[in-house]
Amino acid sequence: MPYETDITLTSKGQFTLPAELRKRWNMKAGDKLHVVLRDDGTAEVAPRKPKRFLDWVRSREPVKLERPLTDEDIDAAIDEAMRERYLSGLGKKP
Repeated sequence: MPYETDITLTSKGQFTLPAELRKRWNMKAGDKLHVVLRDDGTAEVAPRKPKRFLDWVRSREPVKLERPLTDEDIDAAIDEAMRERYLSGLGKKP
């Protein structure tokens, strides 16, 4: 069911997310929103759910090697994942 509302911005640049949206998105204090501002001035707002590491691992292509996986291979994969997560936190694409 569509939902539409107006939200008032305070003098401090803050607004209250209406209870109906918090309920639909199952949000609580500390949760984050993701906003995409389009060139035409419209914005898309959606809840930003934290990614679980296991979900990230499952989304990756399996490593295909012609040899057994070594500790160095695992360390390199962890380093790459940590670098991607760090850059993502800075708002940069890996």
